[in-house]
Amino acid sequence: MDATDDDNLLQRSSLNLITECLDSLPRFLCKAESTGRKSAVRRLVRDTKTDQLIRLLEPFQEWPQLLDPQLSALLQPLVSAFIDYLSNYAAQYHQSTGKSSFSDIIPLPRAICKILYTFCKIRGAKVISQFFNNEAKYLEPMLHALEGWGRMEKLAGEPAPPTHGLIVWQEKYILLLWLSHLLLTPFDLKSISSDNVVLGGHFSSLQVDLPGNLPTIVKRLVYVSTYHLSLASKEREAAKVLLVRLVVRPDMQRIGLQGTLIYWALSLLEPSNGKAACLPQYALTGVLSFLAGFLVSADPDALKTLLAPIHTSIQQVRSEQSPLYTEMTSSTLTRKVAIKISRALAVAGIQLDRKCSCSIPTLGHDTLEETIDYLLTALADKDTTVRIAASKALSVIAVQLEPELVENIVESIVHDLHEDALWTDVLTGQTFAGSDLAPDKLHSGSSLPDSSQQNWVAVNPAKWHGLVLSLSHLMYRESMPADQIPKVIDTFTLALRFEQRSSSGASVGTMVRDAACFGFWALARRCSLKDIWIWQAPILDATRSRHPGSDHASSCALTPPIPPEESFGLRQTPPNIILQVLTNELVVAASLDSAGNIRRGASAALQELVGRHPDTINDGIDLVQVVDYHAVALRSRAMLEVAIRTSQIDETYWHAILNGLLGWRGIGSPDAQSRRQAAKAIGLLALSRKPDLAAFTIHRVQKQLCMTAMKNLEERHGLIIALAEIVLEMLRCGSGLVEFSLPFRQIPNKVLAELWVVCHTGWLGSSSDGAETISSSTLRSPLMLEAVCLLISALALSASSIALPSLGTGSNLPSSPSSGTHSMLPSLGKAPYPSTEDFGMLSHVLDVSRKGGDPTVILASAGATAAFFRLCDAFYLEKLGFAWVRCLDPPLLLRLEDPSTSNLEAAYRRIHGRIEDSTLCLVATLAAIFHQVGPIDGSLPLSPLQLAIIVALHLKVKYGNIDLKCACLRALTSGVLAYRVTDKTVLSTLNLGLEDYTNDQRGDVGSLVRADAVDAVAMALSKDIYTVPERRILASAVCRLAVEKLDKVRFRASSCLQFNWKNFGLGNEPPIIISDILQTSSTEYCQQMLSLCSLDWVRESLLEGYITSAGAGSESLLRASRSALACYLETLCDGDLKTHCICLMDILWGTHETERVLIPTMNVLSFLLDAGILQLVHDVELVWERLFDSIEKCTAKTKNIQKLETAVRIYAGLTDVQKVSKTALTKLTKMLLHPFVKIRNAAADSLYIVTGYEELVAVNWSKPTKELRSIVGRVESRLENV
Repeated sequence: MDATDDDNLLQRSSLNLITECLDSLPRFLCKAESTGRKSAVRRLVRDTKTDQLIRLLEPFQEWPQLLDPQLSALLQPLVSAFIDYLSNYAAQYHQSTGKSSFSDIIPLPRAICKILYTFCKIRGAKVISQFFNNEAKYLEPMLHALEGWGRMEKLAGEPAPPTHGLIVWQEKYILLLWLSHLLLTPFDLKSISSDNVVLGGHFSSLQVDLPGNLPTIVKRLVYVSTYHLSLASKEREAAKVLLVRLVVRPDMQRIGLQGTLIYWALSLLEPSNGKAACLPQYALTGVLSFLAGFLVSADPDALKTLLAPIHTSIQQVRSEQSPLYTEMTSSTLTRKVAIKISRALAVAGIQLDRKCSCSIPTLGHDTLEETIDYLLTALADKDTTVRIAASKALSVIAVQLEPELVENIVESIVHDLHEDALWTDVLTGQTFAGSDLAPDKLHSGSSLPDSSQQNWVAVNPAKWHGLVLSLSHLMYRESMPADQIPKVIDTFTLALRFEQRSSSGASVGTMVRDAACFGFWALARRCSLKDIWIWQAPILDATRSRHPGSDHASSCALTPPIPPEESFGLRQTPPNIILQVLTNELVVAASLDSAGNIRRGASAALQELVGRHPDTINDGIDLVQVVDYHAVALRSRAMLEVAIRTSQIDETYWHAILNGLLGWRGIGSPDAQSRRQAAKAIGLLALSRKPDLAAFTIHRVQKQLCMTAMKNLEERHGLIIALAEIVLEMLRCGSGLVEFSLPFRQIPNKVLAELWVVCHTGWLGSSSDGAETISSSTLRSPLMLEAVCLLISALALSASSIALPSLGTGSNLPSSPSSGTHSMLPSLGKAPYPSTEDFGMLSHVLDVSRKGGDPTVILASAGATAAFFRLCDAFYLEKLGFAWVRCLDPPLLLRLEDPSTSNLEAAYRRIHGRIEDSTLCLVATLAAIFHQVGPIDGSLPLSPLQLAIIVALHLKVKYGNIDLKCACLRALTSGVLAYRVTDKTVLSTLNLGLEDYTNDQRGDVGSLVRADAVDAVAMALSKDIYTVPERRILASAVCRLAVEKLDKVRFRASSCLQFNWKNFGLGNEPPIIISDILQTSSTEYCQQMLSLCSLDWVRESLLEGYITSAGAGSESLLRASRSALACYLETLCDGDLKTHCICLMDILWGTHETERVLIPTMNVLSFLLDAGILQLVHDVELVWERLFDSIEKCTAKTKNIQKLETAVRIYAGLTDVQKVSKTALTKLTKMLLHPFVKIRNAAADSLYIVTGYEELVAVNWSKPTKELRSIVGRVESRLENV
């Protein structure tokens, strides 16, 4: 839901990134300086180093202006190094060196060009090219480098590609861009041309015939440009710039090159020419972009004779009879370039006609109208880039036109905007088309009833985007007629509210709102207060939010108020009214819009509007300080913090934000989490100013709920949650704000009494509609179940007078009150008890909700049931609680009555193996009511129902599936362990969860249970209810999990261990504080955990978990854990080392049937033998025989290759131990005849390392065992004689 918030981080880290880049560039570009000599540039560099520098620069794409202060310091070393290489080492570009064997070695120019292109991508080619060297002497060397490095001349005798490959496209792009920059030299090119250069053949699809009198350098530049002009990559753009710079030079005009190349380009587009039919797509784009660039850059006098033929060629290409029509219409880039040509032709034609005062237009009488019609049609193009180009072109042309013509364009755009716009009366369902309205009210809809809403279903969002963007550009270029500005403002207002969803649910209205933000920004920037004052504009209905039930006085909240008789129609409108309306719209968009770029765009427009008119907007300075560009980056922060703080500035903004939250930006959002956030914001908004506004807000929400169709479950979901959040916010404010008590005593009780009915009639379209029943599938929607449960919970908490000091979102309602929370709320916003009829209906609603399997429904239903239980008597609670336990666990009552019941274990496994949706909800519900059905302070014995709940949770953890086990442990944490419960069954349940290692096709799914069990242990230890032996049992299990191989479990366990270090009896505090999951894979962390092995009651459990990390963990964890283990064992005295070794033997012996622990244990023992650590134990004679017997027993008749390979390594290590050396050699020799070839090879390698027998290396051990017996016999004979 939230956008990224990386710009503040980039701003803080930009200095470090730039400093690192500045420090790295000299070492990257030049060799180390020697004494008395200037450092020389490198010939070759590593591509990986180049990528590192590029990664330092790429974050600045989000905020390129941060580079500007250091841009010269960053670019000058690159430019100087490139020139130095070009002057001294250009001929060595393709020469191989001793470093050529490295795959990531590239020539220095290639690396520099990649970095320079990154700068162009971030800051723009026009800005970066200003820092290029502009000395004319480098024109020819750079051109020669482009030709030679790219092997364009196809020199004979070099069929093989160069060592470092051909020139890449980044190099060609930068070289072409640099050449275009050097063409700005004022000297004639003939004076700097070398005639001794032989021109080679060029294989381009754009062949051009040049006059013979051209200088050689000009021919080379033309050939290079036309060659790259037909390519599909980025260098085509640079080639266009180079060719345009060349033809507009005065010396080229004098020798006729300009006309030659223009007519050459036009000949390629001629339909009668055979070249047009075979012109490739990218070649067509290149030719058109060259013409567009020429029209923009050429001298007006030079265009007199060329405008007409260019216009004729473009018209022919756009006609359906042209062979290029398919390529012209299928390519987005080609259509965009064609629009640029049309724009340039129109502007140049208008300027020439105005200058010459000709009676006959240069391009014909109807050309301008045809061009404008073509651009208006292009505003609805399917591609965004084409629409942007068309809107910009239309505004550029409008600047040159008379105001009357511009007014006609604006009228046409506004008419097209509202042509497909519909208005729907939400009360009657009647729909009005924009064409049905009076012409003078077409843009406002002021002839519609108050209950009408804009309907965008028939609107083409792409067309609206182009039309709104064109109006924005017209406003930006100050070509908008003054009398059209009111209509345009209303259009911007409607566009800022535009939203449409695709069939998949994705938003397609964001681009329309983005164009509206640009329009508002241009309006604020270009129009003065005097201009606003003289507008004869109506206060149109489009300037007030159209929500069902909204009031004129409250929904718009204009200052000063407008008399009813002047609400519609033309009149002299004070500018502060219009500006305040626009400010309200921008505030709503900036704080509530779902798209981050819209929120920021609206914030920027608001800053501009207030900055230029600070005294005409209510509390404008305070407003822009709250609605900050950076503050609205995260939607949750914008909605819950910025919007609420804005509403506290002035009541005008309060009403505007409430209307926005009740619209599609809030509770009408298709995203459930966004609706929850909007409901939370409505709750905060209701009491952000005056307490009596809470009743008004509840009335607005209820009225909209009644008018919302039953099928619109998403909006009803948001509205009902909003009611719950308002009630909860009243409880929060009532517990801490005494000054609110009087208004709450007067208003909320009567209002809250009506909400009990909403809890069961809110499911229906209206309270009198009985066509739907709660049992229908529509009413079982998880959204409605969640919303109604949250409302029940809030009302029940209010009715039971429980104050809530601090709550999160509505989906995280507490299941229990904190001690001492009964406060002054008996008459402070307290909801009355439900009636008998409501009580029965609400019970039925909760029964339905408990059958939902959605996690949000489970949490909401459990919280609602716990809160609703506060309103019930003790007898009813106990009766209902036992009924739920019976539903949850049928065999449980048999066990409670007769523990010796036969076949009870089988019954548990059969029943607990199944899981239904209602089971998870029952688990959460029973945990939520645990504190209400008996004592919870530990001084009195638990009630029978509490015992039944604990036993039921224990059995589900023991026999249930993974999801049920996790749910039970979470319920145990929140509902049982939150209090001082000392029952031994709870401790047993925790141990079951800590030792769950269930595996299925998904992998180690038991890790989910272990992680939840760790959280439960942390909660239990916080109550300090267990004895020292019991805490040690839990501590040993947590220590085992704190060193196991799974990162998520290890981190959760280490956090629990860290916070309960003293409770576990491990000392005052841990030496190393763990705050990140990566720290649990470090050597320091492993050493800290191994230090706990000095405690006898922790050692075996900790080592059992540790060997899974040291024997089967990830690569980084394996290295860290083994290094720490080796260092730790080497520091032990002989007695302690003996103790640890015996402990490892015991683990191996005790887990020989559990491969989860067995194989890692064998790997650790193999590592310790290889490191020579186990061999340090001399005084224990039986350890080695036991180790050998254990390994032999574990690998007997096994087919596990990994286990057998580990055994081979252990046998090889045991050959260094005198007690079992001969036995180990004999075992390795026998394994030379093992059925698995891989094991035979491993045994042969180990024997060769131990004995040094060369015969073992020369044998092919993949042969059949019959052929190997003689060889094995000779090996055995040699070993017996040793």
